[in-house]
Formats: sequence, structure tokens, C-alpha cells
Amino acid sequence: MLRTVLFSGLRLLGFVLLQSIAVMVLGGILMAEVAGDLPTTGAAVDPGGPLGGMLLMTVSQGIALMLLFRHLSLGRWQAFSLAAAIAIMVGTVLTQIDSFVYFDWFRSELGWRIVAVTALSGLSGALWACLLFPRMGEGESQLASLKGMLLPVLLVAVIHIAVYYTVGYVVVWVNDDARAYYDGGELLPFFTHIADVAATSGWVIAVQLVRGLFWAAVAMLVYRHGRGLRLQLSLTIFALYFSYHAMPLVVPNGFMPDVVRVLHFIELAITAVLMAALAHFLLRQKSRRENG
Repeated sequence: MLRTVLFSGLRLLGFVLLQSIAVMVLGGILMAEVAGDLPTTGAAVDPGGPLGGMLLMTVSQGIALMLLFRHLSLGRWQAFSLAAAIAIMVGTVLTQIDSFVYFDWFRSELGWRIVAVTALSGLSGALWACLLFPRMGEGESQLASLKGMLLPVLLVAVIHIAVYYTVGYVVVWVNDDARAYYDGGELLPFFTHIADVAATSGWVIAVQLVRGLFWAAVAMLVYRHGRGLRLQLSLTIFALYFSYHAMPLVVPNGFMPDVVRVLHFIELAITAVLMAALAHFLLRQKSRRENG
């Protein structure tokens, strides 16, 4: 037992060192020319804050990938492809869609460079995990055959819209500083606010439906290719959601006030819990007949 814990710790340390180097190199190469174009709140950022936040984020992603690989029995490069797809879907697609929607400055070369950094970081993390973490999955898939999964997946995607607007309103939108940051104006009652969103920018709801499909896709990949108890795989899904979607917000930045960043971190952490729970209960398990 002690030996297993020791080797797991050393593997995680190796992941953190390699991934930290990769992120710094990628950031330096891709962001050096446009760093001055980033919007700023004017508040000073302690250099130690971003470094500490980056370390915490990298550790959490390493733990999530270690959990994922522990439940895989795929070949090395198949496991790499799976981990890379999940990292990019959660850490790039789910995370950056809202930035493209809400920030004009993100729809530029600057935004695409940020997307490139997150996507390539996802690939590098998957590579280090593939090389360092053992694959020990045993047992049956916890997902029913893909036939008949359309309705559960759509249900997850639709419920995600309610999760997105409810958690976002309760945690973030009620805060005066957050509304001022987004030029949100006066706080409206929840249902009045939703009606206003639907009337003025109803297309954003369609964007959230697409995001919900990506949440479901990540869970389906883990349930289909992971081996182990359903609860173990669901906790792994939560770890992946949390580490790639919420943890980037522990890194202080100069363009988002700290209070807004912290509120969004809380929002996304709650969302990770709720979406993992939805996947656990709604994405159909194999029946006894399917298990043979």
C-alpha cells in the first residue's frame, strides 16, 4: 500500500513538472506577441498568485487524469487520444465558448491564441499522463449501447441550460460587482431576467444546449471506455469537469476582478457537481441482459 502511494505521488510529481514546463513554454511562444493586448482592470497582480494558481490547477488535472487512466484498459495511444479529447472538450471548448459569446476582445487573434494554448496544453497533459500513469481498468463498461442514448443525452443537454442560468444567477449575477463587469444593469427577479435574456439574446440558449451536449459527450466517453464501479467512474467525471473547467479560475489574471473570478469559480465548481450527478443518474447503465 505504502509503495503504491509513493509511486503514485512520484508519478503525479513528474506530471506536474512536465506539464508546468509545457504550459510555460506554450504560453511564452504563443502569447508573447499579444500579451499587451489583454484587457486589464488596472489592479496589480502579485506574480506569486498566478504561479501558485497554475500549480494548483496542474496538480488537480494530474489527479483527474490519474483517476481516468486507472480505469482504462485501452492501449497507450488509444488512452492518449481519449484523454486528449476529454481535456480539449472540457478545458477548451466548454471553457472558451462563453468567452467568445460575451467578450468582443476574445473574437480576435488574441482569443484564438488563448484557445491554442489551452488546446495544446490539453494535448501535452494527455501525453504526460499516457507516459506516466498506469492503465489498470477491469470489468464491464458502465454505459448502455449507444443505441437508445439519444434521449438521455438530449435530456442532460436541456437540463444543463437550467443549471447554467440558475447557478449563474444565484452565485454570480446577484453580485453588484459581477453585473457591473458585464454591464448587466439593475438586478431583475430571476424569471424576469430569463425572459429578458430570451427576448434580447435567445440564440445564447442554443449555445448552452451545445455546451450541454459536450458535457454529456465527456461523460459518455468515460462510461464507455472506463472500467470499474459506476460511482468510481462518476467521481472521475466530476474530477475531470472540476479540474479542467473550474480550476483555471484559481489563476489570478489582470482582466477579471478577483471577486468576479472567485464567484465564477464557485459557480463552475457547483456546475461540475451537478453535471456529474446528472450524468450518473441519466446516462443509462447496461442492463443485466446487456451484461450477459
